[in-house]
Amino acid sequence: MKEKKKVIIIGGGLAGMSLATELLDENFDVLILEKQTCLGGRASNTIDRKMNMPVPIGPHIFLAAYDNFFRF
Repeated sequence: MKEKKKVIIIGGGLAGMSLATELLDENFDVLILEKQTCLGGRASNTIDRKMNMPVPIGPHIFLAAYDNFFRF
């Protein structure tokens, strides 16, 4: 039996997660390393500690040209 190729992706933003999905579809063994406590990169939230409320960070507009994002 052929052993799976192993890949480490540094960064769990949209690009890293999209790449991981593509590689998993190609039967790679994938590990994502992310320094934050959650995935999403700049398309995630942070907490406003004064208000104790989530605040969106990063871009929240996705253009039709983002083929890989929409496939993800």
